[in-house]
Amino acid sequence: TTPSKFKKIGVPTEGKYLDYSIVEKNKEYELETKGTVAQYYSNFKNDIIKKKSNENLKDVYLRFGTIAMINNYGDTKETKCVVVDDPPNEQFITDSD
Repeated sequence: TTPSKFKKIGVPTEGKYLDYSIVEKNKEYELETKGTVAQYYSNFKNDIIKKKSNENLKDVYLRFGTIAMINNYGDTKETKCVVVDDPPNEQFITDSD
């Protein structure tokens, strides 16, 4: 995949902005990226899921998000990348963070 295949979605109105779209094999995918140095990611995950469930957005093949959990200098926790896909069935919900 070449970098030129990814396009930014919309125009940011404030703050940082990292939402992208790519079309591959005639299917459009949308990716929302977030990052934090915090210990927990629930708020970021909930924001991604809220946007994914917005019925006013155009129809795409798959929407998903990633959350990069970066360490501050001196932190001992591991750096993580959390992938947020479609909201799970109620019977498969597990704890986050």
